[in-house]
Amino acid sequence: MESFEVEVSSDGEVWTPIHKGSFGNIRNDPSRRIVHFDRVHEARYLKLSNLKAPGDLRRVGAAEIDVLAE
Repeated sequence: MESFEVEVSSDGEVWTPIHKGSFGNIRNDPSRRIVHFDRVHEARYLKLSNLKAPGDLRRVGAAEIDVLAE
């Protein structure tokens, strides 16, 4: 996953985008990435969407995703 979007929802139906970003050279450097949001968001659900796969790949993967709260 090279570029991504994060959305939150309280009901799983209406989604609010809270962050867009990219991981840069993820294909050659698959090390751990940390993403900080600009503020705290209250939600029950979080959606991580792929916007661009690395290089010419069509599929992406993500693992060990932690979400920390205040």
